[in-house]
Amino acid sequence: MADIQLKNGFLRIATELMNEIIRRDFSKRQLAILHFIIRLSYGCHQKDCLIEKFNAFEIAGLNKSDIKKELQFLRDCRVINWDEKKWYFP
Repeated sequence: MADIQLKNGFLRIATELMNEIIRRDFSKRQLAILHFIIRLSYGCHQKDCLIEKFNAFEIAGLNKSDIKKELQFLRDCRVINWDEKKWYFP
């Protein structure tokens, strides 16, 4: 296992956000997407992020054919805000 010390970096995330993630019954793919978006937003000290291509989600272990379907589901359930034209996640 990698060295998991705080000195090597960490994410600071709002308690309310983490509580909602824990409380809801997300699929493994949906959790991977949420963690990826959180990493690119909160992990970079931002409230939102811009992901320009589907390929970026492959780092979260997702197949291209599943990404858009899961993003649309999360948007329709009001879990994420997604501007499909700009790939912007506010």
